[in-house]
Amino acid sequence: MIINTIDGLKLHLGRSISQATTLAFIQPFIHLAEDEFIRTAIGPELLAELNTLLANASATLSPANKELVTRLQRALAFYTYLKYLPYSLGNDGDNGLQEQKTDKSEPVRMGVLDKRLRETADNAAKALEQALIYLYQNRKQYPTWLTSDAYKRSSALFIFSATELTEHLPQVAGSYRLFVSLVPYLHQAEKTSIKPLLGSEQYDDLKAKRVGTTPLQPTDIRLMEAVGQATASVAYAKALYHLNVQQTAGGGLRILSDFDGIYNQKAVDTKVLLEAQRNADADASSALSALKTYLTENANQYPLYKNSDRYTAKGPNELPDNSQYQGVFRLR
Repeated sequence: MIINTIDGLKLHLGRSISQATTLAFIQPFIHLAEDEFIRTAIGPELLAELNTLLANASATLSPANKELVTRLQRALAFYTYLKYLPYSLGNDGDNGLQEQKTDKSEPVRMGVLDKRLRETADNAAKALEQALIYLYQNRKQYPTWLTSDAYKRSSALFIFSATELTEHLPQVAGSYRLFVSLVPYLHQAEKTSIKPLLGSEQYDDLKAKRVGTTPLQPTDIRLMEAVGQATASVAYAKALYHLNVQQTAGGGLRILSDFDGIYNQKAVDTKVLLEAQRNADADASSALSALKTYLTENANQYPLYKNSDRYTAKGPNELPDNSQYQGVFRLR
């Protein structure tokens, strides 16, 4: 475990952890959080390497590893607390689950518990996002990660983090959890919209430069910005409906709502959702058209694109060519 002492946990959680809490008591939740969140994010290879270094009393962490471990420990501490919190409210005895209650204390109110869960999840996600940003920006110092499947997955997209996604979609607000929800739609956007527009050669070339360690040239940066905006806009338009509507196992559709223990946050109105979808679709179409226009106007800077059949292909949302029609049609 990258947190292997109770003091290491208290360092990040402070008074949230009782002074009487022992490592043995909360260790199952550390394991659970590490496997579910940290291992998934950075890959088993890098996690094993860091755990080996931490377990070796004589080993000295490099400055890069020390910084990464500190960031990951902060995320793991809050994810551990998130997993532990629901089980902290009672005891499992011979008569089933029992609430803890004394003359001077009483069970926590649902609203207070929900707020604690929300804040904990938010703190954990922000900490993990910052750790991943640091890891990616300093990837040359982590050869184990560079050869791992986790790195290949994280670098397979033009948009690799919630921070970068927020640059194109301010409404994401740096949310790592929302970014993870959008990843499948980012893949779809690249496959169905971006690659057909760029052409295979230009698409593959930009992908290779995206994952490379050589600094991008100005022409590549400008194209990457246009591609990123189009990818983000298309993915958001594809995802928006599914982020607000859930299909049940029985085949029914339910609009999602949030309950915080005190009041119901109003579920999104169907008309509002449809209007939001129309706006998202319009933004996606506009971003794709802008990408096509940029490539067409600057084709000489992108020979792979100019020499492909995509250069002369129609862009998205272009008006039809009416010159082929010789007559006038009238509808009654």
